[in-house]
Amino acid sequence: MLRRQDRNCFLGEFSSGKSSLVNSLLGRDLLSINPLPTTKTVVEINFSNKDEFFKKDGDTISEISEDEFKNLQIKDGKFHLIANISAARERVNNSDFVFIDTPGVSSLDKSDFDITFGYLPRLECAIICQDINQGGLTKSVIDFISQNLDIKNNLIFCLTKSDLKPQNIRENIKNSVIEQLKDLHIENLEDKIVFTSTKEPNTELLNLINNNFYSKFTEIKKQKIAKNTKIFSKELSQILKQRVELIDFNTDELDEKLKNIQKDEKKFKVKFKTNI
Repeated sequence: MLRRQDRNCFLGEFSSGKSSLVNSLLGRDLLSINPLPTTKTVVEINFSNKDEFFKKDGDTISEISEDEFKNLQIKDGKFHLIANISAARERVNNSDFVFIDTPGVSSLDKSDFDITFGYLPRLECAIICQDINQGGLTKSVIDFISQNLDIKNNLIFCLTKSDLKPQNIRENIKNSVIEQLKDLHIENLEDKIVFTSTKEPNTELLNLINNNFYSKFTEIKKQKIAKNTKIFSKELSQILKQRVELIDFNTDELDEKLKNIQKDEKKFKVKFKTNI
């Protein structure tokens, strides 16, 4: 049913238009839309030949109806929701990638913050959604980018609700975003900032997704392997350091942690050998 894919997350603050933009790209109303913040859980969209909907609670995955899938999106974030669908817009369909809709990266609700940031270490690429009416990127969005520099070149920036601004104002705001991000040295930054609107087909965004994500699948997968190898190495180093510091004490717990990490590393390598 499920396979390992590269994750393409839609990120942004509440009311930034993430869910509406995903619906627009899919050509169907899959994600709940509400004037108030709605997405309370991570929603994963896989591309398949038929529609199936699931909820994941820990290690348990249960099939649910489409109505239940939509209702659970605004609950407390207990479940990880999964949809296997065929997008109405054919160019969006790509079985090597999965779309992820997340709670806002800035929230008064700590649970939303934990849900989103707990998922971020697994990212390979992301679409940053910013309401153009903000006049540029907000602090929380800039903070997110600064804390995830390893994927900075795998980002696309959407200035949403752009139909509300005349062309000259749009360009001024785009220039402001370029200025805000110039010190991060993102490759081809100017070409990765796009104006979007749910009233338009968003063809330019779709082209960016294809050119920067879909067509670079092998390169992104190599980056993922390097990233996860670095994480495993860091965890192993920490355990070895602790073991040396506690050499005169019982190290059974550390030995168990070491075995688990080595098992995870072995599983990781096997999965990627299978999928490459």
